[in-house]
Amino acid sequence: MERRSDISWILLVIPLWTACQVADPRGEFDTTERLSPGAEEGPISSEDAITERGYTLERRGRWVRNENLRASRQGWSLLDLDYLSPAEDELAAQGLFPCGPDWMPLEDADDYHSRLLRWWKTPSLEEAPLFAAYSTCSRETTLRALSAMGGAALGVERLFGVRPELPAAVILLRSNVQYNAFAASSAEAGSVPPESSGLSAIHYSFLCDTWFDEADQDRFVGAACCYWDDSTSGGEAWGPFAARHAAALAWVEALDPSPAALRRWRASSDRTDFPSQEFWAEKRIPSWLRYGAAGYCERFFVDPSAEDPLGVRRWSLDELRSSGALFPLETLFQFDVNPREVGHSRKLLLQAGAVVAFLLDGGDDKLTASIESLHLAMKGEGSVEEAIQRLESQLLESTLIWTEFMAVP
Repeated sequence: MERRSDISWILLVIPLWTACQVADPRGEFDTTERLSPGAEEGPISSEDAITERGYTLERRGRWVRNENLRASRQGWSLLDLDYLSPAEDELAAQGLFPCGPDWMPLEDADDYHSRLLRWWKTPSLEEAPLFAAYSTCSRETTLRALSAMGGAALGVERLFGVRPELPAAVILLRSNVQYNAFAASSAEAGSVPPESSGLSAIHYSFLCDTWFDEADQDRFVGAACCYWDDSTSGGEAWGPFAARHAAALAWVEALDPSPAALRRWRASSDRTDFPSQEFWAEKRIPSWLRYGAAGYCERFFVDPSAEDPLGVRRWSLDELRSSGALFPLETLFQFDVNPREVGHSRKLLLQAGAVVAFLLDGGDDKLTASIESLHLAMKGEGSVEEAIQRLESQLLESTLIWTEFMAVP
């Protein structure tokens, strides 16, 4: 039976939360100021970047992978990210799940999908899903992780003011062992390491900046990876933090892609050396703010459902204070993380999250205005780079207020 994997039903133009008042972002990102693609190539729009990833925008406002246009137009139903033929609908109605060529009950399906590259591909549960999880965890844990990722979306959207057009992809693995195997690219995971930085050795989440679709090595996924080990109390406790961090990394990557570098990569005859330097040089959002957003969503968020909404933040700030003197903001902006300096790098990650908490919740009117300017720039009304430069300058002028913010228990 024919079944195709797609994310078409989760590629609706995503309505933005009323609180942010952000219009449909399609086509609003000006990439002409990024790494120059060359005069013969011309500017690269947001829509062009998605088209180059192998999608077509249908009349109903859905981005559909090209190989699945026929199934979409024939009205085939979807189970997670899989198109189901009419005959397969009957199997799904019996509570069975597709596992390669077979259909299995949930317990057996969880076991089947527990291996790398045989993972569940599951969207989050919003009407227009925000995330797609590639998960080797149980289906139940996968859904809990997707719920935690939704909480991260609240924070990262407050910072940047926009949502990505495509759902952010997160690879959710079932254990630290599997996480390390994937990061090191064992024989089970594939032949090319999924990251260029080695940051997987520092934290339980990293951006897969060199990982491509396992079925189509021309298709860059832009995923972040984390793990949630629900077999131990410690792994269960830390899982939501890892999921939120990875979700924010994937979200920012979706907002700030590198289409020119990827276009050159696809056109190159040499696929042995991914152009990581060009990939990162094309970014508009600097690493300190990218990882600061992830750190904020991970450990400095406000949880209105908790007895103490700021409890996690207080704990995280206490840890940061106890680590010794803070890095000067100029040092933070350089964001010199290095897997060979684990303690130094972990402190940078933690302090970047605290700085974003100060930006969003410190009550400084000038910083709030800088954030609003960044929102406008992310919607195409001005330069993102210039907006962030102004934000950094305002942070430096607010050093005293930042110090006071850090001193409050």
